[in-house]
Amino acid sequence: MTEAAAVRQPSGVWRITSILLVLLLAAGAGVASIGSIVGRLFDLELPTLSHPFPAEAARPPVSTGLAAGAQNILLLGSDTWDQVNGSLVNISKQRSDTIMVVHIPADRHHVYVMSILRDSWLDLPGFGSDKINAALSYGGVPLAVQTIEGLIGTRIDHVALVDYAGYKGLTDALGGVDILNPVGFQSSASDHYYPSGMQHLTGDETLAFAREWRAFPDGDFQRVRN
Repeated sequence: MTEAAAVRQPSGVWRITSILLVLLLAAGAGVASIGSIVGRLFDLELPTLSHPFPAEAARPPVSTGLAAGAQNILLLGSDTWDQVNGSLVNISKQRSDTIMVVHIPADRHHVYVMSILRDSWLDLPGFGSDKINAALSYGGVPLAVQTIEGLIGTRIDHVALVDYAGYKGLTDALGGVDILNPVGFQSSASDHYYPSGMQHLTGDETLAFAREWRAFPDGDFQRVRN
């Protein structure tokens, strides 16, 4: 699969977007039957993003030497419950409230993840100063990629776009996930209480966990850590 994709399932749309992403998360969760998960995903309709990148002239130079063998994956989490109909490139009225860059070095020995706060202010190419999460709304995936590439000074190789339903779907496809919660809190979006310590979460529980910020004194900073 090249560039990026959207994954659909019969009961609706859930966007995960690359088999590579699923493999990374499944491996990190210690899932043994990765092959069966990938098989199920290939049974689904997988439309891809045909043009997720900005114009070549607006991009950082191509990496050379050892760095050329590394991979940078941009993960964008949409802030909407609505399904994305038609083109996934020209997305309007959606902000990427989760922005993460996954870096896989050329030696493939480690995976590094950097989360970028959604309320970070910077210059969006062609739109002036605004929050970084607005790039997806103003110019779709290409502008989001261009903004992140300008921030980190290097190229993005793959893009993954996930909405709320996709986040839940991915978690449930893995059979749920185990988390080590550092701070106990009552969810403001559900009736669930998340105690501190190790616990197993379903898709719905994971989504509420990942979205929470109101329960924390430092708000979005703890949400990003979670």
